[in-house]
Amino acid sequence: MRKLETINDTISFTKFTCDFCGKTSPLVYARIKECKICKKDVCPECAMRIDFDLDLHQPHSLSDYPEHICKSCWDKGEDIRHNIMEVRNSAEELECDLMVEWEKL
Repeated sequence: MRKLETINDTISFTKFTCDFCGKTSPLVYARIKECKICKKDVCPECAMRIDFDLDLHQPHSLSDYPEHICKSCWDKGEDIRHNIMEVRNSAEELECDLMVEWEKL
């Protein structure tokens, strides 16, 4: 949840609150981010950090700009993540086969 709070007539800031644990962060660059799946605000303790371009089975990615997903969405998406990785793996195998075929031309 995001709430604009006013200190006086000239100073106001957005207060970020985790929708799961209630932790707040009044920083401009808040550590509380939006879940990529359900769009709820989630703090680092309630989130998984992953890189969708790499491996969907490994949370807490070391990517420079990881996506944040709440633990609830992470758990619900286990079957979908597995299917996505299968599709990626089969596409990589097909790409390798096509490259070998191309090199033979």
